[in-house]
Amino acid sequence: MTSLKTDKKLSVRERNILKYVIEDYIKTATPVPSKRLKKRYGIPLSASSIRNTLHELEAIGLLGHLHTSSGRVPTDDGYRLYVDKLISLEDYSVEIEENILKEFSDVISNVDILLQITADYLAQVSLLFGFVCIPYYKNGRLTDLELIPLSSGRLLFILGFDTGNIKSIVIDVSMDMKESVLDKVLFTLRERLLGLSISEIQETIAHRLENKEITETELVQLIIRNVDSYFTIDVQNQIHTSSKGLLLKSPEFVHASEIQTIISILDDEDILLNEFSEGQEVFGIRSFIGKENRVPGLHHCSVVIGDFLYETSMVQLGVIGPTRMDYKQIFSTLSIVTKTIQRILNG
Repeated sequence: MTSLKTDKKLSVRERNILKYVIEDYIKTATPVPSKRLKKRYGIPLSASSIRNTLHELEAIGLLGHLHTSSGRVPTDDGYRLYVDKLISLEDYSVEIEENILKEFSDVISNVDILLQITADYLAQVSLLFGFVCIPYYKNGRLTDLELIPLSSGRLLFILGFDTGNIKSIVIDVSMDMKESVLDKVLFTLRERLLGLSISEIQETIAHRLENKEITETELVQLIIRNVDSYFTIDVQNQIHTSSKGLLLKSPEFVHASEIQTIISILDDEDILLNEFSEGQEVFGIRSFIGKENRVPGLHHCSVVIGDFLYETSMVQLGVIGPTRMDYKQIFSTLSIVTKTIQRILNG
C-alpha cells in the first residue's frame, strides 16, 4: 500500500511520466533527467512541463534524487504505486507453459530436484536470486500428543504431525506429578491443541491454556515457555536456492559491505522461511518493496513471491533483488512458473 504525502489523485500525465521514469531507471540504473524522458519517449510536452511534473511527483514522495543536479529516481512508494496500478502481466501463452513442462519433464518424479531446478530457473530468467521454500514446520498440523512418565521427575512428551514427523522430548520437572493431574494436563493439551497448525500453536498457546485448572503446573508452564522449540519440525532440504552470482552482478552491489550483508541474509534459512508469509498481493503474486521488508538488510531490495498449496504446506517461489528490478517481467514469470509447478506437483 502506498503512503503518499497527499491524497491527490494522479493525473494521466503524472501517471505516464512516473511510469516512464521507473521503467527507464529499471533499464539504465541511472537517474532519469527530463531531457532524456522527452527524447526517448517522445513526450509531447515542453521540457519545463516535464520538469514541473517531475517536481510534483517528488513532492508527494513518488520520486527522489541522488544529487541536487541529478535526474530523478523512484522511491519505494513510487515502485509500490507502479506495481499496484501501472503494470499489467505479459501475455504468456499455453505454449510457453508447455515449454516449461517439457524442460522440467526429466525431473518431474523427484520433488527435491524439481524445486532446485525451479529456483535456478527463476534466477536465470530474472538475473537475480531465486528460491523455493516449503515451510512444513509452519503449516504442519498437530495430530497426536502423548505424555509418558519415565523416571522420577522426567516425562516423555511425544508430538505427531500430519506431515508424518514425530518428535519426542524429554521434560524434566522438579517433582513428580500425580497421575490424575497428568491425565488432566494431557486431556487439556489434546482438547486445545490437536488439529492446529504449528504457527497457530506457537502464537496462541498461552491464550488457549489460560484460566485452566492445570495452567499453573510446572509442566504446562515449561511447555508454554518452550513452545517455539518443542513445536517445530525438521525442515532440512526444504529450502532450495539459486547461486547468488547473477544477483551480485547488479550495480547496486558494488561495495564489499553491501555484498556481505546481502549474502548473510540469503544464507539465513530462517529469514527465507519466516519473513515472507504475508505481503501485498497483485495478480496473485505477493511483494515486499524496500522498507516494507522487516529485515533491515533488505531495505534496498524487493522480494516477489508466488505460492500454492501442495499436500499440507504452502510452497513459496520467490525472487530477491534490488528495488530496481523489472517488476512486470518478474511478476509475469512468477505467475506462469507458479501455476506450472503447481500443475506438476498436484498432478
